[in-house]
Amino acid sequence: MDLMGLFTGVTQGISAYKTAVETLDEAKVAAATNELQVQLTHLGAEVIAMQKESLQAAERERATLRAKNELEDRVRELETRISERARYELVDAFMGAFVYRLKEASADGEPMHYVCQTCLDNKAVKSVIQRHAAAGSDAYCPTCKTTFHLNWFRQK
Repeated sequence: MDLMGLFTGVTQGISAYKTAVETLDEAKVAAATNELQVQLTHLGAEVIAMQKESLQAAERERATLRAKNELEDRVRELETRISERARYELVDAFMGAFVYRLKEASADGEPMHYVCQTCLDNKAVKSVIQRHAAAGSDAYCPTCKTTFHLNWFRQK
């Protein structure tokens, strides 16, 4: 039953109750009282149902806001990754092994360095390639442990 119908029923019940009291007929008063109680019970049930729906809607709204915030955070994270990735260019610096090299225009005071392509693309980790101290012509990625045979003299 809709809420307006319930209010109409309560109003009619009150009217019947007043009429019964005015006539001082005990049977009519009892019947009107009973009808009024039934209408008020229905009204209370409808109010409770509406409150439940309101709570569910509020919960859905909170869940939607949480999802929106999580998506916004993810977008910011991806924009940061894209921005950081744009500072590098993919080069074949190590005899067939591709790595990212810092672009000269993006150096901004950083020394020239190479970053592991696998780590940057797949793990979003900027892992600077390091030379092995003992093996002069080899280098490695400290994150994924990939070894590179270096051609340090190779240029763009």
